Amino acid sequence: MSAKQSATEARATATTHIAALGAQITALADTIALTREQTAGLAADVKARLAAEQQAGHHYDRCKEDKDRAEEAAERAQQAGDLTGRAEQQGWPARFDLARRLRPAVAADTTRQPALEKQYQEVQEEYERLARDAQSEIIKGAKLVATTLARFRTNRAVFEGPYDVVLVD
Repeated sequence: MSAKQSATEARATATTHIAALGAQITALADTIALTREQTAGLAADVKARLAAEQQAGHHYDRCKEDKDRAEEAAERAQQAGDLTGRAEQQGWPARFDLARRLRPAVAADTTRQPALEKQYQEVQEEYERLARDAQSEIIKGAKLVATTLARFRTNRAVFEGPYDVVLVD
């Protein structure tokens, strides 16, 4: 067989196959329910729906964060309410109000404090002196004295007195 004849047969076979493939393609194309325009429209619709889904997902995430923040705020509000109730039970608001009302008086008394402390010290010293004098007078007039040996030796009023009986511990 010559090359020309082989080429012709090959062309005939190719043409037959091309025709058969063309028929198959036409048959398949006829079974397609949608046109190119409809397919492009559906693809655009899918793309829009995917974008909307993504946007809805972002919105959901923001709403979930808002919900979490609201729950935390509600918990803090509940704790604040509980603390307020305990403060009321303890009378803290009334104490705070009393302290607020007393602050001016305390500030005024602070200026008088040194003079009052000095006066207190003077009165305390006089009291102690009178107590010592009174002890001495009472001990001098006693007929019976009970004391420790150390007190007997260190207290002049006890040591110098004339006693009927002295009990020493």
